[in-house]
Parts: sequence; structure tokens; C-alpha cells
Amino acid sequence: MKKLFTLALAVVCLNAHSQSGLMPYNPDSNGDALIGSEDLISLLGVYNTLMIDSSLTCDYEGTEFESWVGGLFDGAVILDSIYVEYLFLDSVEVFLPGCPDPETIYTVLDRSYWLTDGASISSAVHFSTEFLGYHRAFDMSFNSDNGNYSLSVFDAEISALTGYQAWCYWNFLGQYDACCDWYGTLPFPETWTLDEDGIQVDWDYWVKNSEYFRLIPFWHEAE
Repeated sequence: MKKLFTLALAVVCLNAHSQSGLMPYNPDSNGDALIGSEDLISLLGVYNTLMIDSSLTCDYEGTEFESWVGGLFDGAVILDSIYVEYLFLDSVEVFLPGCPDPETIYTVLDRSYWLTDGASISSAVHFSTEFLGYHRAFDMSFNSDNGNYSLSVFDAEISALTGYQAWCYWNFLGQYDACCDWYGTLPFPETWTLDEDGIQVDWDYWVKNSEYFRLIPFWHEAE
């Protein structure tokens, strides 16, 4: 009798979850409007299993790139390292002491390096390195409150030797927030892909003005 009472109490608790919207569970398994022994037997089939809210399923079939990005944040994809390569040309006119006319100074940055110092959590992925005395980094984040994704690369040498700032963001249809970050939600533009030359998105700032730029991630699937 004590065990029967315990099972009945469990059914009541599950019903309370259903009424609160946390678990769409119906304890009346046979639909006779009476919670009886047959309903308790049905409950035994899921006894000692995790309660999973079936409303939290996603049937969205996105692109391969969207699935890869999603995998970074749900644990299906483990990022190991990132290869960065670019050629950036810049020129600036400066005045020298005692000279009335400006001189043009040219800057050529032909760089390739690996980002290997990485950390991944449920809402952000960060990789960085120190190369030629300058800090370089890659950041991608996901905000579960509004579904926003953001992607940025950082290169301190760019800001030190050129007229551009160190940060560069993907240009998600011009959406810009108060935190100085480009952001966007699914679906991504159809032209955004991941191929043998790396992540292909619409960049802004210094990457957009590079002669070429490659950001190639290396990863493995979680076991």
C-alpha cells in the first residue's frame, strides 16, 4: 500500500509539472478520466528516466554551416585550432618635422598564424595567440535569450600599424547593437558557407579591405 501511494504521489507531481507548463505529461494514459492501476503501470515504463520537455525539440533543417555553428554551442563540434592567413595593404600620409609636404608611408602585412589557446563554453568560443608580439583572437558567441549569434576576429597589429581598429566583425545585414558587436539570427545568408578555404561570411572593417583573408577552423565531432 505504501508503494502504491508513492507511485500515486509521483503521478500527482508529474501532473503538477504539466499544469505549470514544464512537462506536457498526461497521467491518464488510457483516457478513461480516472487515474487507476493501469495508469500506474504505464508510469512504471518511464520510472527512473529523465524528464525531457518534448517542446524543446528543433526540426529546423539549416545549411551545413548553420549546423556546424550550432554544433559549437550544443557540444556536437569540438574546435581544436584555427588557422588565420591574410594580406593587408595600407597607406597613410604623415608630416615629418621640418617638411611642408606629407610623406606616404606604406604598410604591408602578410601574415599567417595559428590560434591554439582555446576555450569553449555553452555560450561562447574563444581562441587566441601571441604572434610577433601582438595579440590575435577569434570569438564566437550565442545568446539563448534572443537567438543572436556573433563572430569576430581580433588583430592588435592591425590597429598598431594601420588606420583600422583591431576588431573585425561579420557584417550580418548591417545589424549592430550598443555593445559594438555585429549580430544576427538564423537563417544566415545563403552565401555564408564553410569550405576548404574556411569560414565564408561577409566581413566588415579591416578584413573587408584585405587583399585576401582566410579563417580556417579545425575541429572534431564529440564522441
